[in-house]
Amino acid sequence: MHEVLTTKEAAEYLRITRQTLMKLIPEGKIRSNKAGRHYRILGSAITFFLGLIAAAIAIFFGFAQLQTPGFRPLFLFSARQL
Repeated sequence: MHEVLTTKEAAEYLRITRQTLMKLIPEGKIRSNKAGRHYRILGSAITFFLGLIAAAIAIFFGFAQLQTPGFRPLFLFSARQL
């Protein structure tokens, strides 16, 4: 996904409320750019976020094993730290 999404479009794609999305942005869990008073989110940032969630779920339920030393669960780090 190479498109640029508004917060409304990104929230609809993720099936979360816009308010939840707006909490994830300052936490650094979803990368975005601010254009004036509005945020724009790259589709690749959404794909990356979904990949992190899928990996965390797979590890939690034992479908995958950690391959990366120093891996921390999703809620302990932000996209800025990666």
